[in-house]
Amino acid sequence: MSCITIGQFHVKLGGPDLGINVGGEDVLFENHPYCGPMPVGKRGNPKHLAARHPFWRAVTIWATQGYQIFEGRAIYAPPPTTRLVKVDKRNAIQEDEAKRLGITGEIIEVPDY
Repeated sequence: MSCITIGQFHVKLGGPDLGINVGGEDVLFENHPYCGPMPVGKRGNPKHLAARHPFWRAVTIWATQGYQIFEGRAIYAPPPTTRLVKVDKRNAIQEDEAKRLGITGEIIEVPDY
């Protein structure tokens, strides 16, 4: 648990350290009830992760699925995906509609999130 000392006060920033699996990599974090998730290192010190790091998407999905925790691990299921057929540079249609219309092209999987 990360803490900050301000004068005579000792402020706890988060709860117990939790782990979440992100693309085969385990990331430790604390989930503060007001401030939200904060990635931490093995010693509990705050760790900076870029805004595009997959941790942020995983922890958002975990939160929308109800903050499930099992043995110190954040448990979440990746959202289902929709399969699209790329028609041209800017347009794509759902795979079943493309089959019905006889359109072929590159298949793209887009998360339903």
